[in-house]
Amino acid sequence: MKQKNTLNFFLAAVFVFGTLTINAQNKIYVYKTDGTAVEYQIADLDSIAFTLPAPFNLTAVAASTSQINLSWTNNTTGATGIKVEYSPNGTTGWSNIASLAGTATSYQHTGLTGGTTCYYRVYAYEGSNNSSYSNVASATTTTCTPETDTQFCVRMAGQGKVCGIITAPNNCGVTKTVNCGTSACTGATSYCDQSTNTCVSPPPANNLCTGAIALALNTPVVGTTVSATADYGDILSASCYASAYYHGKGPEVVYSFTPTSSKSYTVKVTPSAGYDPLLWISTGSCGNGSDCVYAVDAGGTSNVEQITFNGVAGTTYYIYVDSYSETAASRYGTFTIEVKPVCAVSPNYGTITPIDAYADSYSGDVVGGFLLNSNGDEVHIELYNNEGVFTGGSVRTGTFALTGAEIQYSTCGACVRLFEGGSSRNFLATGGTLTLTSVSGNLTGTLTNVTFVEVTIASGFVSTPVPGGCTSAITSMSFSTPIIVVY
Repeated sequence: MKQKNTLNFFLAAVFVFGTLTINAQNKIYVYKTDGTAVEYQIADLDSIAFTLPAPFNLTAVAASTSQINLSWTNNTTGATGIKVEYSPNGTTGWSNIASLAGTATSYQHTGLTGGTTCYYRVYAYEGSNNSSYSNVASATTTTCTPETDTQFCVRMAGQGKVCGIITAPNNCGVTKTVNCGTSACTGATSYCDQSTNTCVSPPPANNLCTGAIALALNTPVVGTTVSATADYGDILSASCYASAYYHGKGPEVVYSFTPTSSKSYTVKVTPSAGYDPLLWISTGSCGNGSDCVYAVDAGGTSNVEQITFNGVAGTTYYIYVDSYSETAASRYGTFTIEVKPVCAVSPNYGTITPIDAYADSYSGDVVGGFLLNSNGDEVHIELYNNEGVFTGGSVRTGTFALTGAEIQYSTCGACVRLFEGGSSRNFLATGGTLTLTSVSGNLTGTLTNVTFVEVTIASGFVSTPVPGGCTSAITSMSFSTPIIVVY
């Protein structure tokens, strides 16, 4: 035992004063820093107990109301780690609060309250072999008078957070939540962005469903998502459009459209440069992504988004100009949005020659039909005795302006109508001239600069233009076809 104790002394000292080697003959050589060596012969290396030097010169200094900084001298280069223990009184209740690397020489104890006295000690360890404890050091956190809510808001403003509800540590390190109001937000930046606690431009009027802007057919509207918030797109149904389900989470604005007739409509959004919109449409209650019925994302910035859908008369459709990204600059931008009916008729047939024709006479009234193309689009010229331009007489030749009574089907005498092939849509002339050079034997004449508007025709032959309906025109059409007298 006496020899082992001596060995322990030297083996412990080697960590500080020198080096140790073991040769093949189980001899231990302790080389001291002065160059001399001491030799020991041992039979069993496992019987040697290695004693780790303890850390020393432990100090504790209060850094704030909530933090104490510890430092010490690390007395060993062979330890696996350093453990830090805390006690509320320096005698009992010691508990481990940190396990550090074997080379550690400092630690910051945080999360404390003001005016708290804490006691600390540290030790080194190598596997199950522990050093003795360091000296005990203590410190007391500083005390603090909490700032008022007003002082808190002033301090936050100095950090760039000037409005809204702010959650942050107060001057004493205690987290608190204060409503700092919006008095700092005025003029062009009168809106408080709660996500950043900064003043920004107010959201667009149609930022939410409550401000949805109603769209009229064929009426372009300029809109913006600048300062809009993200409220609805993140709840799109996957069945509506799988890609939109994952990416329609940026800021959006809301429009509404209620068709007066059941037909196909196209919604078109033309974005400004750098804006990456996403377009979707829902029915039912506004803002309910599970009611999404159509969605499209062309991908990339500045690309037009367009949806064609079958609208049902009297049903309100909510149209959302959304954004692909939640955070990129491309989530904000301006755009033009427009709803148009899907029109199969040509907007202008130009100068056209019918590919087929017929004309019938009924007691002096003459009706001629002129097929314009293989789509089935057809112009009817209907001439009625004692009506419109022929009031007080019979159908006759001449040049007649398509105005006044001639643009109402219930009163026209020289009625010019256009029928869309393959559908029930029909159109009535709203301008131009009809020249008749023959109304007996042959129906012959010319249409010049005739414009048409889509109409519905009710009982009594009263024609009513379809709001936002399709339009068409014929620059010139000459016609001539034999008249068959029916009765």
